[in-house]
Amino acid sequence: MRVLKKILLWLLLVAVLAALIVGGAAAVGTVGAVAARYRFYQTIVAQEVKKALMPVHAQLDDLQATVDAMAEADGIEPEKTRKGKKHRR
Repeated sequence: MRVLKKILLWLLLVAVLAALIVGGAAAVGTVGAVAARYRFYQTIVAQEVKKALMPVHAQLDDLQATVDAMAEADGIEPEKTRKGKKHRR
């Protein structure tokens, strides 16, 4: 009877460990899938934002050209009229 209990406990331990391994693998797979999906949608959103900002960037370029022209007319170097960094594209 003692040997049977030991065998059953050993089998139970093996089954629990196997379940933990399978569960861990499933969790890792789920986390990987969520990360991939997040990156995919992040890329799409970044492209859409970039497209939406194109007209604004064009307006900023036109305004900066106007400021530069006015500065040259007043005898000021155009680079000194810029307060911040040029916007990124």
